[in-house]
Amino acid sequence: MRKVFLKLPIIALLALGMACQSDRSKEQADADDRLEEKAENSEDIAEDANADKFDDNKDVQNDADFVADQVAANYAEVKMAKLASEKSSVPEIKKVAKMLETEHSKKLEELQKLATAKSITVPIEADKDAIQTVEQLRDEKDIEDFNEEWCKKMVDKHEKTIEVFEDKLDNTEDAELKSWISQTLPGLRSHLDQLKACHEKLKDA
Repeated sequence: MRKVFLKLPIIALLALGMACQSDRSKEQADADDRLEEKAENSEDIAEDANADKFDDNKDVQNDADFVADQVAANYAEVKMAKLASEKSSVPEIKKVAKMLETEHSKKLEELQKLATAKSITVPIEADKDAIQTVEQLRDEKDIEDFNEEWCKKMVDKHEKTIEVFEDKLDNTEDAELKSWISQTLPGLRSHLDQLKACHEKLKDA
């Protein structure tokens, strides 16, 4: 009988621990949902505001959309970089991630100043898809899979960003925006080279 009584507190503690874990999981899920909603609202607000302000000039509106999109993209880059710095087990990835966090934070500030000067409304968060990607990678239990997926997604993201920048460089008439893109492209290409090198190192390991 005594053994039964001794087991009861242990069972109670285990149940309490599971309940606390469940509460923490629910709190994290609720926080993630609020962040996604905030991101979606921020995107919509920026898009609607710029459409209203620049409705009479489609070229300017297209430039405004580009700036707003790149603000959200740089928020996402910083989030992805911070995640790898915290979670990755590979020193080379941590090093590249730290560099990306620093440089994309700088680019974010530059874009925000450019937007202010041109009265462009910009998001205050990464877009919803980017936030979901960060959440999925954060939840990845296998660290090797995390390293592989992080590198793959960052290589893909930089390749697409470079294409968008090159296209905008050829099509914008805004001299200030054109200059910013020209100054930013070499850094993006360097980021891509370093990310590809990290990815290849994982394959060779």
